[in-house]
Amino acid sequence: MKEMTNATGKDPRLQRRSVDELQTLLDVTNDVVVEAFGVPRRDRYQILEEHERSHLQVLDTGLGMDRSKRFVLVESLKHRS
Repeated sequence: MKEMTNATGKDPRLQRRSVDELQTLLDVTNDVVVEAFGVPRRDRYQILEEHERSHLQVLDTGLGMDRSKRFVLVESLKHRS
């Protein structure tokens, strides 16, 4: 079966988050980094990637949590100086 993609290489049939939802995710993540690491608010370098559901394996790890189809993974890295 041939995958359907648009000019950006993304499948237009996938339900993506809205621009507002994505901005909120980025803003909240930055708020947490500022608070946790004490970095200046404008010291902000973020990359947001969305993946097709078929490209993720998100299984129950014994914690008894129900996972939604709107799974979000936030990865944060800190450079040590």
